[in-house]
Amino acid sequence: MAVELCKVNLWRESTELGKPLSFLDAYIKCGNSLVGVGPKMDLDKLEVPDEAFNPVTGADKVTSNLLKKRNKQEREGQELLFDTPITTREDLDGWLIVRTNQLNEMPEDSAGQVQAKAEAYIKVTVSDEYQRQQRAADLWTSAFFWQIPQTHPKAL
Repeated sequence: MAVELCKVNLWRESTELGKPLSFLDAYIKCGNSLVGVGPKMDLDKLEVPDEAFNPVTGADKVTSNLLKKRNKQEREGQELLFDTPITTREDLDGWLIVRTNQLNEMPEDSAGQVQAKAEAYIKVTVSDEYQRQQRAADLWTSAFFWQIPQTHPKAL
């Protein structure tokens, strides 16, 4: 609801008489801006970070420390998180920049043009490349939210 209210308010403030409502879906998203992969994250070197095992409320400190130690030891031989190689951040940035520029250059002078822009945006977001990068980023982020209950050290 907050996203839709934001769009409505922006439309109210920025509409020009005789022009259709602009396309805002690429700019206004529902999500948590405090959690996730930042723009400087190297997706080609994506691995579970040791910080993911820092004990937090409800986590067993002994198990957390053992998991952190094990993660550090295994990282040298750790495989990629996905079977398919992750595109390097440089390639992804280039790919996204090209797509973003193409979307930004599309006119929005008629309802048909706004609809075409929305369809082009959807085409990018459902592409295999975009989805693969999204899954990798989501998996990396999820590591920080794993529950760490007390476990017998030999089970690790």
